[in-house]
Parts: sequence; C-alpha cells; structure tokens
Amino acid sequence: MIEVLLSKLGIICLNNNEKEFEDIIWGYYSNHSGFSISFNLEILSKDLNRTTPEKVNYKRVDELERFGLSDNTDEFPWTVRSWVSQKKLIWKPENEWRYIFFDIDYENSSSRKKYYKQESINKVTLGLNFFGKNREPIKGTTQAFIYNPTKELDLFNYRILKHLTDNTKFEVWWMFQGEDMKLEPIPIKLSYWDPYGIIIKIENPQK
Repeated sequence: MIEVLLSKLGIICLNNNEKEFEDIIWGYYSNHSGFSISFNLEILSKDLNRTTPEKVNYKRVDELERFGLSDNTDEFPWTVRSWVSQKKLIWKPENEWRYIFFDIDYENSSSRKKYYKQESINKVTLGLNFFGKNREPIKGTTQAFIYNPTKELDLFNYRILKHLTDNTKFEVWWMFQGEDMKLEPIPIKLSYWDPYGIIIKIENPQK
C-alpha cells in the first residue's frame, strides 16, 4: 500500500534566493551557463492546482526528524509533507520551497508534467556563460554585442533567445561579472540583428 501511495507522489523544487548566495546557486546547478525563471508565486500556485508550496526547514543532522510512513491514506500526506520539507543545514543557502503533489498516475508518465501560464513568469535571467563563445562585438559600443548562432552545434540556447526576443513582455536579465569579479544581474534588451543574429543590449552596464 505504501508503494502505491509513494507512486502518486511528485515534487517541484524552487528556491527564493538570497542575494548574498547568488553566485553559489548559479555555480551549483549550471556552471553559470544555464538560465533561471522568476515566478509570480500567486499566479504560479493557481496554475499548479492552487497548491501552496512548503518551505524547507534546514537542520543539523542530529535535529533531522525520522518518520515511519503509514499506509493510512489520511496520515500519509501529513507525514510526507513533514518528511520532504526538511534538509541538512549545509543546503540552507538554497532557501528552497517545494510544491508537493499526490495526484500522479504512475502508469502515465505525462501525469508527472505540471504546466504554468506565461503570465506567471516575472523575469528570465541568463547565466554569465549562457552566450558561450558566440558573442561578437559591435563596433563603437561596449554596451551591446551580437549573439551569432551559426557557431552553435546545439541550437537550444538560440531557441530560448529567439523566444525571449519574440515575447517582449518578459523581463530579461543577465548575470554580469564586473571588475570586482562579483556576479550581478543586470537588465538586457534583445532585438534581431539579421534573420539569425540577436543583439544583446546592456540596459544598465557595470562601471
């Protein structure tokens, strides 16, 4: 019975990052080459079946609670929520929140997918190394450059940039590294250079 109940369990992990740990989180998960999405919590929760996220509690190893899972269908959700909302203290910089679902159909893998509307997105932030080696300078300015996808073997990043360029309602930021070597998110503006190239204009360049 417990195996059946666990097969219906699904978790989405997000974080409410604190600025002082921003460099660490980017390094953990993407080597500074991925991207992050900032959501409007109220809209996102409505999209996810009005589910409220659980805040993860960070504890020393000797403080972590041990739980025995019960096959009582009334007790099971409470026990699981308590179990998955605790984590070792070393992970505290993540400031993680978790959406927990008990409606997964283990025989239908597509039921593990959860969808949200574009309106729930506040902004998209691109990692420091997102553009890779495909940045080309624009003569006469240091506040803009061209992203040239013809140098890419995998066009995944280009498809993301194209989507963001076509959907101007999204705020787009870039994790910029200044002379002090600290990463700082700055707003950027995307536009087309030609049918393929994309201009990345820095709206608030670091001094």
